[in-house]
Formats: sequence, C-alpha cells, structure tokens
Amino acid sequence: FVRGEISYDDFLDCASILEKITTRDFKWFLKYGNTYLRIGDVGGLMSSGLFDLSFQPVGVTVRDKPEPFIPRAVTQPSLPQRFTAVKGFEVGDEKYETEVDGGDISLHLSDTGEIILSLFNPTYKRKETVKI
Repeated sequence: FVRGEISYDDFLDCASILEKITTRDFKWFLKYGNTYLRIGDVGGLMSSGLFDLSFQPVGVTVRDKPEPFIPRAVTQPSLPQRFTAVKGFEVGDEKYETEVDGGDISLHLSDTGEIILSLFNPTYKRKETVKI
C-alpha cells in the first residue's frame, strides 16, 4: 500500500486475512498457493479468504421412461387351465428416467489471495485486470 502497488482497500483485505492465519500456513500458501489444488489440499485455509469456490450449475433432465414389454400371463376363461395368453404391458413404479449433470466444485485463488501471492512470492505474476 505504501509503495503504491495496491489500494488501501486491498491492503485492509490482505491484512484481515493475514491476521487470521498462522505463519506456517502463510509459508505453505506462498509455496503452493499458485499450483493446482483440490479442496482437501487447503484444509483450514479454505475459510481464510485466500481461496474461492466455483460451483458448476446442476442440470437435471427428466424424461418418460420407455415402458418395457413384460408379458403377463392371463388365464382365459375359454381356454383350459393349462393354457395362458399374453396380454398388455406391466409397468413398474418408476415411470421416469433422470440424468444429473454438473454440480462440480472447483477451487481457485481469491482476488485477495492473488494480491498476497503477487506481493510476497516473486515468481507469481498476478493476472492483469482491466477496469472499465
């Protein structure tokens, strides 16, 4: 903030996050924060503000289930007891098929996490953002 690299608001956000985490977590973040991480890798840092979650929308498709042909034996009164005829369809309780797509969760650096990495890790280059 003093050198003019970040705004005062960004400084306050960074200070708030750094106040909440341990030195060991901070060093871990500087070392691994810019690599591909899964949610389980970040542990307690997930709620620190260094990372954000993205949720892929869930899509659900529901369609009528084709009725399977299930022969059902029906005794015909005009036929002897040992003869049967096949009649109609028998449908189970499930009349619909459903398909669920999406719902994936991904982890990425928060804006403040990117600022902290760019300030304290010289190998990390923050993405340029254009303000309109």
